[in-house]
Amino acid sequence: MSSPVIKLEGISHRYKQKNAPSLVIPAWQVESQQQVFLHGDSGSGKSTLLNLLSGVLTPTEGSIEVLGENLTKMSSAQRDQFRAQNIGVVFQTFNLIPYLSVLENIQLAVYFASKSQHQVIERAEHLLSNLHLDLNILKKPVSQLSIGQQQRVAIVRALINEPELLLVDEPTSALDASARDAFLNVLINTSKTNNTSMIFVSHDKAIEHYFSQSVEITALTEQQGV
Repeated sequence: MSSPVIKLEGISHRYKQKNAPSLVIPAWQVESQQQVFLHGDSGSGKSTLLNLLSGVLTPTEGSIEVLGENLTKMSSAQRDQFRAQNIGVVFQTFNLIPYLSVLENIQLAVYFASKSQHQVIERAEHLLSNLHLDLNILKKPVSQLSIGQQQRVAIVRALINEPELLLVDEPTSALDASARDAFLNVLINTSKTNNTSMIFVSHDKAIEHYFSQSVEITALTEQQGV
């Protein structure tokens, strides 16, 4: 049996300005190639958990293992490099720079990775083709793209380094039902094709059926060994 993609033990996170912990998770484990729907109310700690899993934040207490590596024992620079090489992130607002071209936006994600320009372009073209986008889009500024095209570019950027783990933070919250469903179909199919595990954060339970596993964040904070 393969090792878990994520393993949390005794996690507690406290923001500096608060006395009480903002997030406490006794234990949690996610197996390889799972598409996990993580849901809960606003302010319940979903985004905090994603930031801990990506190494942007470090816990006040406890251990976080991602892909067999203990993030809590890494320096900030080591976590940045580990994230760039192993984790793809799709943000709520896509975080694309509008005045840069699609290719330039994608290249920002490979800053810490040892990939040549040729490798980046070849991988980007492969992903764009899979997402039914014209390859000429690489030269276009992001500001000239439709929302649907920007969504797909965000997926390409997240997958450009062939990550084993994809973290997705409510990218469908501003979309109508049709656009939301189209985006989810592309995201789920692409992650399965690339054998990528995924944690998808949302408060919208209407999309729960897209995922192989559903977890409410209060279940993680209230139970031992979920």
